[in-house]
Amino acid sequence: MTFLPKKELLTLEELDRMCSTFIRLGVEKLRITGGEPLVRKGIMTFFQQMRRHLDSGALKELTLTTNGSQLRKFADQLADCGVRRINVSLDTLDDKKFADVTRWGKLAQVLDGIDAAQAAGAPLALGDLAARLGLSPAHFQRLFSAWVGVSPKRYQQYLGLDLVRELLARQVPLEAVADHAGLSGAGRLHDLVLRWEAMTPGEFARGAAGLTIHWGRFPSAFGEALVMATGRGLCGIAFTAETGFDAAFADLASRWPGAALTEDAPAIRPWAEAALSGRGAAPLLMIGAPFQIKVWEALLRIPSGHVTTYSALAEAVGHPRAVRAVGTAVGRNPLSLVIPCHRALRKSGGLGGYHWGLPVKRAMLGWEAARAEAGTGTGTGA
Repeated sequence: MTFLPKKELLTLEELDRMCSTFIRLGVEKLRITGGEPLVRKGIMTFFQQMRRHLDSGALKELTLTTNGSQLRKFADQLADCGVRRINVSLDTLDDKKFADVTRWGKLAQVLDGIDAAQAAGAPLALGDLAARLGLSPAHFQRLFSAWVGVSPKRYQQYLGLDLVRELLARQVPLEAVADHAGLSGAGRLHDLVLRWEAMTPGEFARGAAGLTIHWGRFPSAFGEALVMATGRGLCGIAFTAETGFDAAFADLASRWPGAALTEDAPAIRPWAEAALSGRGAAPLLMIGAPFQIKVWEALLRIPSGHVTTYSALAEAVGHPRAVRAVGTAVGRNPLSLVIPCHRALRKSGGLGGYHWGLPVKRAMLGWEAARAEAGTGTGTGA
């Protein structure tokens, strides 16, 4: 991508004069675009100046087109300047390509910015996304609806701040869900069949010494996933969009210091793809302390599209006063998504934490809630 030399750019004062001239000639809607406007130094001064035309009524709408990488930083200021419409324009849904194109980097960062813009009262138009992907709006709408079961506009509503409160209002008591038997069992979670066993306390105490763990990188609905597995089943799933691959890899690897880690994506691909797509069968090997495994098994009882609280989990595992310890165990879950730690929320209505980044957690909850409303239980999210 080639950018115009700075010396050839209009100054912000010149841009103001040009826009003001168009407004005097009768233009009622302006859209600011070109590269990534929000990286330009002093750009908020320009938006503040444009506010005078909105206040006078001469300008009816001021819109911004952005790749979303800077939305978190400027969302509130844009709202204060009267920007009520934002087009999120993405060149790709691939994490690595997005980093190269934007020079900023992270799709999760864009999701976080979208949250910020919505919280500030600026609805998002996704029409540009269809255009950049080479799709007609109608085709994009069909593809998006097939993925999540609802329209892009409806999905945005699921990403809003009311999502957590709505999910908590309809949470299913864990005691009302059929218990899974012991530390070894099987469960059907939509079209994904899980079979799991726990590493023995002795094996865990030895740091998984003598164990060979294969790993690979796989695409998922929530960005790149780092997947690890032994010959007995999947033992680790991490999402790298927020933390980066190196940090995610070091995090998982540190949990089993005695194991030998070998890159071999083909060897684990069938299990990984089943887990990430929510279709097929995947064995799990839970590697953790006995209390952690007990908490993780309780998480497996939470249906897709529903949530629970840390205090309810503490009750379910027989330690109602151990809410903090339960929260720690939830955070140490190595098998994200298939053991749905993202469905654990604070009783107060807060999202709580998420080891791989809150934007990823919000996207997962919104995806599952939308699928539940649409009546399409099949797919990622167990």
